[in-house]
Order: sequence, then structure tokens, then C-alpha cells
Amino acid sequence: VVPVLEDWKLPPLWLSLFYPPYEALPPLVATFTEFFEAYLQDLDGFDF
Repeated sequence: VVPVLEDWKLPPLWLSLFYPPYEALPPLVATFTEFFEAYLQDLDGFDF
């Protein structure tokens, strides 16, 4: 594989998690949200 467009990059990608409103966020939802954010931080192309 030979890179052809080395200076070209994908535009920023927006990603959101949606869940119903709660008075207090359930621990499972909070844990998944933290896990997913940490996972995405390890990937290229995601800025936080």
C-alpha cells in the first residue's frame, strides 16, 4: 500500500451518546459513558 494523499485528513467526526433524562445517572450508564470515552481517546481522529 502506497499513500497517495498524505496531506489529506478526514474532517472532525462528531459523536454523541443519548440516554433518557434521570435525576441521578444510573451507575451502568455512567460506567459505559466513561469506558466509551476512554476507548475513543485511544483511537486516532478523535479529539476531546
